[in-house]
Amino acid sequence: MLRRRSRPPVLAVDGVSFTVERGKTFALVGESGSGKSTIARMVVGLMAPTSGEIAIDGVSMTAPSAAAARLALRRRIQMVFQDPYASLNPRWRVGDIIAEPITAFGLCAPGADTRARVGELLGLVGLHADDGLKFPHEFSGGQRQRIAIARAIASDPAFIVCDEPTSALDVSVQAQILNLMRDLQDRLGLTYLFISHNLAVVRFMADRIGVLSRGKLVEAAPSAELFADPQHPYTRQLLAAAPDIGAASSTLALPHGALSPAEI
Repeated sequence: MLRRRSRPPVLAVDGVSFTVERGKTFALVGESGSGKSTIARMVVGLMAPTSGEIAIDGVSMTAPSAAAARLALRRRIQMVFQDPYASLNPRWRVGDIIAEPITAFGLCAPGADTRARVGELLGLVGLHADDGLKFPHEFSGGQRQRIAIARAIASDPAFIVCDEPTSALDVSVQAQILNLMRDLQDRLGLTYLFISHNLAVVRFMADRIGVLSRGKLVEAAPSAELFADPQHPYTRQLLAAAPDIGAASSTLALPHGALSPAEI
């Protein structure tokens, strides 16, 4: 007679706790399967945690008693997804995609006011107002991610979860998108939870970094401190395995003769 040996359950995220300061960027880094994207989806409410609590501006995102306050907070939380090819509805014009949160939250009067706001948002991300008449398939990957960012800021959010927002893009385009995100953070006072497996990107973007391994947060520290003096063996292993990323600069350099945002 064969008996199946019982095994402990596998937890995608286990005992993770961190705080994101207002106006700052907290990055989560780790290998594939470490739980980064699961945390991102729980923070924005796409998944429910089995235990624990997620609070934003003091409002619980999990407690049933906070449902009304949570609904009011929804407009202030947005997400930028990894794949700009899958995150935009191919049947909608770009203007309608960006206008959707504006209409849903009643932020502008329908018609001319909404169209003007869409044009303003396209300008903020380096595109033209006329691009609102086009469909997503008419744009490159970098341009589509700019559209996704415009949609994310359309509801005037305070907090944006960025789940690997540049990993599907070419390196030169990554630099432009990251510089855009930092510029928007400075202009709009945004707070980012930034998910990535790319240590160079994380070093450039983050004020603080948390390192995930098998669903556990093994280390969290200010960015410069973590790269200069990693404490956990797994963090040291990650840094040793990465290519030489050099010192972080204040702005990622673009290749000579790089195209404008509207062309990429």
